[in-house]
Amino acid sequence: MERFVLMQGHLVHDLRRKAPGRGAHVHVACLDDAIKRKAFSRAFKTQVTHPSAEELREQMAQAILRRLKETVTTAVRAQRVAVGQNQIQEHTQRVALLFIAPDAGPATVQKFERNAQRKGIAEYKTFYAAELGALCGQEHASVLGVLDAVLAQKIVNDYDNLRQLGV
Repeated sequence: MERFVLMQGHLVHDLRRKAPGRGAHVHVACLDDAIKRKAFSRAFKTQVTHPSAEELREQMAQAILRRLKETVTTAVRAQRVAVGQNQIQEHTQRVALLFIAPDAGPATVQKFERNAQRKGIAEYKTFYAAELGALCGQEHASVLGVLDAVLAQKIVNDYDNLRQLGV
């Protein structure tokens, strides 16, 4: 569920779920229905101004992607990741989620995809090697494993929300 707040009469997506004041929680899949039924106006007990459903979905997608990157960066700072093939192999039993750069070598992609599928580990190909490296403070990274199950679940939830938004 995503949280929305009312700021100066306008509906705002509360990315970090910490904005002060009353909030309205909506499943991403139910967003269009909530807009059609004027659920936000009922939740806040006042007339709510909001962008079109398409604009709101786009704003949410961008915000969730930003939150996803912040979660990965937080995991890196907290040393809850394994970066690169060697580190992932060292921590193979602790990997809860795997990022594979789509521009990594075909053998690397195939190897880590097979291992993730065999072990039932969620794997994503969202970030290219340069982007993944930037999140880790490196020039590039072909693979990154998240070792913290709680952070991995947050990432999976964000990907589920992005999928529901059509991203």
